[in-house]
Amino acid sequence: MNKALIIGLTGRLGSKVVTVADIATQFGKTPAEIQKKSGITKLHFLADNEDMIGITVACAKRLLYHNNIRIDQIDGIFGSSNPTMKTLIPTYTLQVAKRLGLKNVIADHIGLGCCGGLQALRNAHNQLLVDHKISYYLVVVADHSSRILDKENLATSVLFSEGCTVLLLTNEETLYDGYHIHTIHTKSLLTDELSLESIRLKNPYVYRDELPLLEMDGPAIYKFGITVLDHILACAGTSVADFKSMHNYLIPHQPNLRMLHAIMKNYDIPEQQIYIDGIKTIGNTSGPAVFFGLYDALSRGLFNVNHPIILGAFGAELQVGGATLWPHRNPRKIIVWKTLFVRYYPISAMRRQIKWATSIMGIMPYIVKMHVLLHWHRLEYPIIY
Repeated sequence: MNKALIIGLTGRLGSKVVTVADIATQFGKTPAEIQKKSGITKLHFLADNEDMIGITVACAKRLLYHNNIRIDQIDGIFGSSNPTMKTLIPTYTLQVAKRLGLKNVIADHIGLGCCGGLQALRNAHNQLLVDHKISYYLVVVADHSSRILDKENLATSVLFSEGCTVLLLTNEETLYDGYHIHTIHTKSLLTDELSLESIRLKNPYVYRDELPLLEMDGPAIYKFGITVLDHILACAGTSVADFKSMHNYLIPHQPNLRMLHAIMKNYDIPEQQIYIDGIKTIGNTSGPAVFFGLYDALSRGLFNVNHPIILGAFGAELQVGGATLWPHRNPRKIIVWKTLFVRYYPISAMRRQIKWATSIMGIMPYIVKMHVLLHWHRLEYPIIY
């Protein structure tokens, strides 16, 4: 019981989709110009009937059901989000805990920005290492970024998507497959090279004559971001040289495609060792981005599951973080594979098809259709249920 193990991962993107063509039309640009600037093909936003709490609770319940864990077995919940809730107090994490029915447990809202997911994961990991009993913790990360963005600002309107991710962790390693968190650390660089206020959101209770929106010093953040990989890998317990020589796989949060390509060039990282598909398929989801990336890369087989992987992020408050995950038996089992299958092809319906089929050819079109739909959803929506 001296290790922290990730045994479950799921999540959900906002159902409202805005294409690169829509964004291009809004700003009088061509789709090619927008893609060159950010790398996106579409963005996901929460629809009018969706909210951060609702989608997170639904994902958490599905994850617990998949792992046969009761809600009264959960010892705590660690979460992160930007201040995009309808309320600042109570926080996102506490509202999720309340809606799930958790009582008398650790419930901590930790961090914000693109590194917030790793900050929450770090705290869950640290708690598991000091628990003297078998424990289970949830890590929940979400954002409703459009609430704090200037919709007329091209720089931010072409980047951020909305959604949530949920992870289930335990220190009981004999019963589960998954990923051991071998090393995890986050820190604020507080460097003189970049202002702490390069990403700033003013307090609306101080600036009552205006509605403060997110402010970003794009050029300074870009310059900072493309040189920060050394710190990320140090947080993960390795170095650039060791990372490349061991052929590990890096899943960074997805700031924008230009920055990811610059990181690859600056550090001579081959394309097969770094995940960059998230920004192209779903955009930058801020805190949940590294976990969306893990799900997508794992489900599509983009790396060798027998090798360690590294998660990395940097963002607001000059926070950087890294985590090295080591495979424990079959890591692919952390993904809730069956949710896609059950949603579109209930087991009961499959049984009726088999019962009614008079020959193997009778059920073949059904099986082919099921395979194609399942495969399409894994590619189009890295996490959905």
